[in-house]
Amino acid sequence: SWAISMLVAVFLCALVSAAAAAGGESDVAVLTTSNFDGTLKDYEYVLVEFFAPWCGHCKQLAPEYEQAAAALKEYTNLKVATVDATVEQSLAQAHGVRGYPTLKFFKNGVSSDYTGGRTAPKIISWLLKAIGAPMKSIDTADAVNELISGKGPTVVAFVAEPSADFEAVSVSNSQSEVPYYVSSQAVATALGEAFPSVVVYKTGEAKAVHTGPFTADAITTFVNIERIPVVIPFTMEAAQEVFQSKIGKIAFLFATAPIPAFTEAAQLYRGKFVFSTSDGSVTRLNDHVGVTTADFPKFIILTTDGQMKRFPLAGEVTLASIKAHIDAFLASSLQPTLKSEEPPVANVEPVKVVVGTTFDNIVMDPTKNVLLEVYAPWCGHCKTLAPIYDELAKAVADVPDLVIAKMDGTANEVDGLSWRGFPTLKFYPANTKVRAGVDYSGGRDLEALKSYVLEQASASGSSASKEEL
Repeated sequence: SWAISMLVAVFLCALVSAAAAAGGESDVAVLTTSNFDGTLKDYEYVLVEFFAPWCGHCKQLAPEYEQAAAALKEYTNLKVATVDATVEQSLAQAHGVRGYPTLKFFKNGVSSDYTGGRTAPKIISWLLKAIGAPMKSIDTADAVNELISGKGPTVVAFVAEPSADFEAVSVSNSQSEVPYYVSSQAVATALGEAFPSVVVYKTGEAKAVHTGPFTADAITTFVNIERIPVVIPFTMEAAQEVFQSKIGKIAFLFATAPIPAFTEAAQLYRGKFVFSTSDGSVTRLNDHVGVTTADFPKFIILTTDGQMKRFPLAGEVTLASIKAHIDAFLASSLQPTLKSEEPPVANVEPVKVVVGTTFDNIVMDPTKNVLLEVYAPWCGHCKTLAPIYDELAKAVADVPDLVIAKMDGTANEVDGLSWRGFPTLKFYPANTKVRAGVDYSGGRDLEALKSYVLEQASASGSSASKEEL
């Protein structure tokens, strides 16, 4: 179980902490372009951290990551590894790295996102579950009742013999916090359950029962819908469940008091959206979505299966208006609303300010090479970069077709442009513009940035001559 895995993880960490005091070689493999593919072939499972040496979060993770690697070194089919993304830029780009640290889990060479925590016990627990046998047998009705009492969602298949399809579903979901069990007809009869069936037991809600078909697709769809509550009250702890759901669409109600029509709509459209409510107390969510308490009550649809897009409902929040808004969205007849600040009256500073409505005019200007920083006002790394970025803009001010720009990513949105963390740096070469830009993953000191922009501008045929390099 998850609790046992965590207990094992904590115990392993205690042993490793004691051993670490004596020093020793690192158990974290260092991967480069030359040994990356070979490592994926040599090990069935590989956890890879893409990091940057200057990244504060990476430095915080480093000792936890080392501790986890040491605790798991006896698992010969598993390797814990790192890639310096500022050096191995081609590897980082190939695996979609846009922020640091980014952790990827590889099973037989196939990549998926690591979704666990950032402490050694949580890393160990997540990996033990990922590489272990996720499905366990349970033999009595009392054991089932004890298992599901007061706990989160639990999946039990009451079948004569566990099918390959159910096994496949349990394996593919082994990294989630939902445990999978298999039990017998006798236990199903004692519990009054249908046989054969797959049951999702939940806390605070009625159980959900699936009686067929028993294909992997059907079971996966059933479990993914039923494992989450009908309505999730938003907290920072629930953020991953809400924003990383495989459903990829969120129906949000921002309100200071419950609105029964929203819960009714959640029942009607269950499985098509994750339904979540916020009372406004998580202010970072308000900023992220672009609402204030003055807007309450507010119903908004968000898409999260790519670039986040917002589809707010205008007007009163009723069952009829929610249904009409959802139906219009499902019919692809709604246009997203993109956030934008007001453009500055005078944009005369060396670093040009970009907002959502001026992105095309400034960044997508085909005659200009543009380095764009997407930042957040509260981001510590952005504050550290700010004076260096200002110096960069002053240093290249004489290059007429080179623009150094910045955009507040918490207050502006651009269709086709996404980012995973702050600050994100993107380069837009003259004449060959794409809205997503080219990710910059090099150093963040003045010389590294200056060398990069001048080199890129020169390569695009700008007036930044090679002599300037």
